Amino acid sequence: MSLDDHSTIPVNLFSVDKSQPWKNRIEKVSAFFNLKRDLYIFGAKLNGEKCIDYCNKLGITIKGFIDNDPMKIGQIFHGFEILSLASIDKNSIILNSSGRYVNEINLQLEVNNFFKIITFTELLYLFNLQHQAEDKIQNFTNEILVNASKINSLFLSLGDDLSRKTLNAVVDFRLTLDSKPLSEITPPYDEEFFPRDLLAFDSNGVFIDGGAYDGDSYLKYLSRKPKNPKAYLFEPDEQLCKKASERLNNNINSRIFNACLYSSDGYITFSTTGGMNGSISELGNLKVKTMMIDNISSEKVGHIKLDVEGAEEKVLIGAKKKLMKDKPTLAIACYHKPNDIWQIPELIQLLTKNSYHFYLRHYSQTLDDTILYAMPDHLRKP
Repeated sequence: MSLDDHSTIPVNLFSVDKSQPWKNRIEKVSAFFNLKRDLYIFGAKLNGEKCIDYCNKLGITIKGFIDNDPMKIGQIFHGFEILSLASIDKNSIILNSSGRYVNEINLQLEVNNFFKIITFTELLYLFNLQHQAEDKIQNFTNEILVNASKINSLFLSLGDDLSRKTLNAVVDFRLTLDSKPLSEITPPYDEEFFPRDLLAFDSNGVFIDGGAYDGDSYLKYLSRKPKNPKAYLFEPDEQLCKKASERLNNNINSRIFNACLYSSDGYITFSTTGGMNGSISELGNLKVKTMMIDNISSEKVGHIKLDVEGAEEKVLIGAKKKLMKDKPTLAIACYHKPNDIWQIPELIQLLTKNSYHFYLRHYSQTLDDTILYAMPDHLRKP
């Protein structure tokens, strides 16, 4: 699908070749591993760290890391030396671990005559591995194919042309594993959850942050100079709560809860990772308090941000009264599960009796960082 041709009409998934449009790319990268089971990982960052775990589980030997930062060359990253691209044999397999510069790195590799390239997403797809903590990667493609009518309904409900182009690009990517369409629609990453073209914070309502991590989202919120800087931050990982407290330096307007937002008050098992992708899990390593947004405070809620690793729908169910009464703006991660991208807006409309409208933005060149922005009708953009 071409973005230019389909930016203002629904995605015609009924005409998509059901014989697996991603097949050629997967067959190509699969051929690499039929000949050898070793590779270099490009990108000594968070995704590179994840790739170590995947390769170890798959029995793939890591020969080292490659990075464009000259200050990293010669250093050791999780037990592996970081090398310059110029020092690598052209016949090597390169695993591009980047999340936000997939196309740029692929082009760099090709210009330098490296052609055995596999992206992070392709590795996950080839071996049908889990994306984040929730679902296996192939389900993101399969669910697109069997839910064409849902995708078209979402398309027709979106509030601007960039949202419609974004949905088309995300669908293209899930069907082909080609990151190029995503690079055409990606806004600045520093606007994730707080896009300047969509959201203003001039109401009196408090900010609720589900999945507060180390306080980074709250600092972004403050940078937008909100009328009301008061916030309630929720993070189930106790160590991250401590980091957030230190980073915010006991900010008098913020209160940090070592708890999960959820559909009920109580306790639930949680799996910590020390990073951004800890999640609710029956196999979790600790029991964490859960809280409903509806029961947190009688104060008016102005904005809700949710990035809770697949529990977004549960949190919204626990916020029904606040959604109906306060009509807060919403910024919700809708990529942790294959159906989130259409089921979350459906749920919001069900809970609020169709009183919200929607915008979509995507902030990476992989499956990550598709964000739904929901605004009550009185704030609808022209």
